[in-house]
Amino acid sequence: HENTALVPVPWREEEMEKIIDYKVTVAILRSFRNQKLLTDAEFQKAEQLIAEKYGISSGSIFFEFA
Repeated sequence: HENTALVPVPWREEEMEKIIDYKVTVAILRSFRNQKLLTDAEFQKAEQLIAEKYGISSGSIFFEFA
């Protein structure tokens, strides 16, 4: 009897690409904010829009809390 409770679910390539694209985009937005090209409010709005675009919910472990 094999215990599969702790076996991770394989990631689909499409899901990984979305997560990577989201993280890269947020990093760029953060750089813009740090350079004062975006306000904090603009950054937060853009981050939310990007999360929605890539299907990242605010409860996801991948969601950036800035």
